[in-house]
Amino acid sequence: MNGYSVFSVENPLVDLIAHVDARFLAARGKRPGTMHLVDEAESASLAAALVGPRTLPGGSAANTLR
Repeated sequence: MNGYSVFSVENPLVDLIAHVDARFLAARGKRPGTMHLVDEAESASLAAALVGPRTLPGGSAANTLR
């Protein structure tokens, strides 16, 4: 053991990560480099259209620790 430890508390979130091209974004009315708020239905539609997505722990605490 190295003597270091880290602890964080937050609501658990999961990030869905996938590589897409500009055509994928344009077809869905999205612009690269910007944030888009989506509802549950659009989130499910986007997730279904992804090829080979990865899931990773997310949220502010997980991202800060990473």
